[in-house]
Amino acid sequence: MTHLTIQGRSLTAMEWGNRILILALTTFFVSGVSHSFLTDTLDPIGFLLRILLVVATTSIIIYTLIMIFKEYKYTLYTLVIRGERLKIHYKEQILYSLEKDVIKMAYFFNLSEERYKMSKPFLDLFTKEKGRILHLWIEYKDYEALKAYFIEQHIPVKDEVIFLKD
Repeated sequence: MTHLTIQGRSLTAMEWGNRILILALTTFFVSGVSHSFLTDTLDPIGFLLRILLVVATTSIIIYTLIMIFKEYKYTLYTLVIRGERLKIHYKEQILYSLEKDVIKMAYFFNLSEERYKMSKPFLDLFTKEKGRILHLWIEYKDYEALKAYFIEQHIPVKDEVIFLKD
């Protein structure tokens, strides 16, 4: 009987640091440009450029905050497998409790083929009735264990995970 507990992937300290650094630098830049609005004369071209810079850096801040929220929500999901039953938890509450017969397909993928953008794999789990019920960012070791489990249970697996070749 198989027992697996897969927690959604958390950001590493380096990844958190990168996001906080982006926020800090863009916030510092926006505050500097905003301050120049108050101290400089109103040159029409300079004024337009400052507005464009503020809009661009504010967009970067908003995008970074949205990405942080999206990445954080993956940590709130847990997939628990006990034999032929799967349970999907969100914030320690059971969302779904499924038998293996209900699962239509497990789809594994990662987002980029470029070496410097390689990401950890994702798992999308589909049921016959509701479609996609789980979108989970997982670690490579969990990917291997889940793929082996789904193949063993004769659940169709679509695998588009790309590994780097050195």
